Amino acid sequence: IKSVEQTVQDAVEAVEAGIKTLKLKAGLNHQRDLEALRAVREAVGDEVEIRIDPNGAWSVPTAITMINRMERYAPQYIEGPLPNWDWDGMRRVKQRTGVPICICTGLNGRGLMDPGEVLLRLTDLIRQDAIDVISTDPMRAGGLLGFKKLCAICEGAGIAVVMHWCRTGISQAAWLHCCAANNATFLAQDVLCSNLPPGGVEDVITFPLTHQNGYMTLPKGPGLGVKLDADQLAKWSFVQF
Repeated sequence: IKSVEQTVQDAVEAVEAGIKTLKLKAGLNHQRDLEALRAVREAVGDEVEIRIDPNGAWSVPTAITMINRMERYAPQYIEGPLPNWDWDGMRRVKQRTGVPICICTGLNGRGLMDPGEVLLRLTDLIRQDAIDVISTDPMRAGGLLGFKKLCAICEGAGIAVVMHWCRTGISQAAWLHCCAANNATFLAQDVLCSNLPPGGVEDVITFPLTHQNGYMTLPKGPGLGVKLDADQLAKWSFVQF
């Protein structure tokens, strides 16, 4: 969360680079959040999608008030307005607001969920009509197969799936193939951040994956389509974390 001025500058730079969907963090200061959304919308125009992510910082009454105040600026969806455990609260917020609701899933208080637990949680949320979008990734959904199962459920329910940002070129490649192979991943993905370097610092693939005019091309070749950098692998193989 930056100043409103810096947020607007980052947004304009992203749009000028071809990015067509922006994501703004929120949750620390209500007035700042509203002002940032208003200023970014005015700066980038109506053709750019804007998402808001308070990371579970709001209560049910606050979420309803804030979302209804934000609606005039046409956010694409609100991600994680409440703590993830408040499923009934998500349903109440969705019923009393006019902006799609997204929930980030795959983690609980113990860390990564069991893949079966993720799917059960998802089906319960769908039955309660509590969400419109789900934010997750193969790591949180039980790998490539678990993610495919999750997408199949979402496709049948009309729920969009959005991936998280990737930390390395290997995960970027895997995430991209998952996006291309499933019909539920039809919204813009968080696979690449416009104001951050692609992949990880000193990545372990030979060529970083980048975007052109807001789109990324699937890497071609065996497996995930990327080649590992032997020198980087050797460098990091002796590092203890």
